[in-house]
Amino acid sequence: MLKKLLKYEFKSVSKILTPLLLGTLALAVITAVLFTINYRVLDTGDTDSYLNNIFTLAMTTFLVFSIIAIVASIFVMFVILLNRYYKNFFGDEGYLTFTLPAQTKSHLFTKLTSGVVWTILSGVVVIVSGFLLAIFGTASNGEIINSEIYDELCYGFEIISDYLGSKNLMIYIIEFILFILIITSYQLLVFYLAITIGSIITKKHKVLASIGVYLGISSVSGMIMNIMIYIIFSADDLKMNDMEALFTTSHFNIFAILVLYTAMAAVAFIINNTLLHKKLNLE
Repeated sequence: MLKKLLKYEFKSVSKILTPLLLGTLALAVITAVLFTINYRVLDTGDTDSYLNNIFTLAMTTFLVFSIIAIVASIFVMFVILLNRYYKNFFGDEGYLTFTLPAQTKSHLFTKLTSGVVWTILSGVVVIVSGFLLAIFGTASNGEIINSEIYDELCYGFEIISDYLGSKNLMIYIIEFILFILIITSYQLLVFYLAITIGSIITKKHKVLASIGVYLGISSVSGMIMNIMIYIIFSADDLKMNDMEALFTTSHFNIFAILVLYTAMAAVAFIINNTLLHKKLNLE
């Protein structure tokens, strides 16, 4: 049943987010192509020519729409994910959702999995689109790309690779991937928990109640996380001239933070699952 729930969830969300994300990426690519054509083919030095004016207008228009699409894609993505959670669990669809032969935790896991995947995909699209606009959109002096930004990026990666070494670099990459997955899961679970509590404690103004609950949860969990992270880093008596110890302690601290966020996410999931199972408040 879990497989069917995941298939249905991804199919429903993809109807809106797939065109949105592909459109955002397409706008960035078209904008980059227009900048490339202008700098490589049409850059004759005659800024008053009709063709140059047309391309300048086109580049500006696509650049503006690309920036709007990048911002909108993140906003729309979160609105869709949170709205589906609310409607599927606490709206009219809630009756149908909880009559399906599936456990409450399966429904919650489905929403979490879908949310994590679409959040990461949206983040990738935003980063790639922003990178294209930054590299091609800020070029000058007849360049196709902004060579200064490109050179700085290459130099930065080279310095990091040389400093960390291949082994530590690979470990940091794995830790970064885990960090993204865990933090995304944690944040979504906090959003979902806030909606659940807000929908349970009141029959009216559920959205406002959910926002208030989210702010409260974020404040409390934020203080707890800050205290725990401070304790983790304060426990180090590392000598900064010992590079091997530096990397070892760094990996340990990152691992401790990942475990901490995983525990917080698990707590949010368990509380949410319990509330959904025992205290539903459908419209």
